[in-house]
Amino acid sequence: VDILLGYTYSRAPWGLELGVKRHETVQTLTAVVNAAWLETTLYDDGQVATRAVYEVRNEDKQFIRLGMPEGAKVWTVVIDGQPVKAVTDESGALAIPLGKGRRGLVEIVYQARAPEGLSAMGSLDMLAPKLDVLVTDLQWLVRVPARLAVHSIDTTLTEGDANSYRSPPASESALPVTLPPSGEVVSLLLTRPVTDPTEEAAKLGFRFVTRPPAWTGSALGALALLLLSFAAWRTARHRGPGKAGVALGVIGLLAGAGWLALTYGSDSSGALAGGLIVVAGAAFLGYFTRKSPDIKGNPS
Repeated sequence: VDILLGYTYSRAPWGLELGVKRHETVQTLTAVVNAAWLETTLYDDGQVATRAVYEVRNEDKQFIRLGMPEGAKVWTVVIDGQPVKAVTDESGALAIPLGKGRRGLVEIVYQARAPEGLSAMGSLDMLAPKLDVLVTDLQWLVRVPARLAVHSIDTTLTEGDANSYRSPPASESALPVTLPPSGEVVSLLLTRPVTDPTEEAAKLGFRFVTRPPAWTGSALGALALLLLSFAAWRTARHRGPGKAGVALGVIGLLAGAGWLALTYGSDSSGALAGGLIVVAGAAFLGYFTRKSPDIKGNPS
């Protein structure tokens, strides 16, 4: 028993009245996830595989519970490299046993499927596992096939630079699962500094469309050049070669500028060719402007 106060008396009889009030106990954290990493890979056939790693500090919890996304199939559950047997509780959450007063890395690999697959265009909504403890420093890296252009991103997290993603600590698992590569990918990074266990699960949704082939821009540019050349030829027939030269010069300038814009920073030879087109177009324009009586003639 702790002694808080002491009293003395100088004469008898003596008396003392005390008031006792019970205060409510403040609930403190019994477990916390100091860092969380999610790596989700989308495959062309619609499969979605996720590796989730949690750095857990546990003081007094028997289990850590994860509400898994609907339809998720758990492949492995590993703590500090050793496989463990997880169970499903009455709410359907995945309950992973933890030793009290323990710190460790909990790793889960699970698989789901995009309901509509990854066709030419569509949408995809994903949820992260929902933990029953406080989570800090959440990173979610999503790898999307490079053939898809992602737009209209809807998420409860903050979008970041995929190059700033920090990988989880390496661990040698007794039952390793290596996710196969999915070819060329585009990566999205989502982060959240703090996630309270009362909050909804982290969400990511986006729309996608198949990117056009790399040669599409060149083909459209060539088509536009042909159409403009045809317009210049028509001008030459009706208004004389001078104005046709001006038209062709303008065509050269526009085509060269467009080519430069498309190739800047990616292909030096393409940029050089675009620059040559610009120079040739400008020279063509200047020559016919100087020589043509149609342009130097009487003003109207």
